Amino acid sequence: MDFLRKLTIIIYLSALVLLALLINGCKKPSAPVIDLTRVKPVTSEDSTLDKPLKVAISSITSPGYSRAYYEELLDYLSRRLHRPVQVLQRRSYAEVNDLLRAGGVDVAFICTYSYVAGHDEFGLELLVAPQINDKVTYYYSVR
Repeated sequence: MDFLRKLTIIIYLSALVLLALLINGCKKPSAPVIDLTRVKPVTSEDSTLDKPLKVAISSITSPGYSRAYYEELLDYLSRRLHRPVQVLQRRSYAEVNDLLRAGGVDVAFICTYSYVAGHDEFGLELLVAPQINDKVTYYYSVR
């Protein structure tokens, strides 16, 4: 009887430890917060003023249409950073990730899967993500 009692206690304790690990492992990791209101004025001493900001985009539909989607944002970045923006277009997200991996661009507009692949393969870091209806969750639907 003493053996069965000890075995029962061990099983219960093991179950509690496993439950605690599962609960702790299921916590949603907090997303990093990037405060875009903290800005530093660009000065003439900044060495990047004469260098273009290299931005990669993938030609999802066609090169002209793809660039048109980002044109206003790219113009805004150029004005705010006081430097030109150079756009590098590629045919696929994989090619854009290759540019990011090699340091051939400063920033890129990529899809969710490309970010995950780049993060896992070469430590790609997220700068911003769209927020719609107070959520950054991405849903894919097949029609």
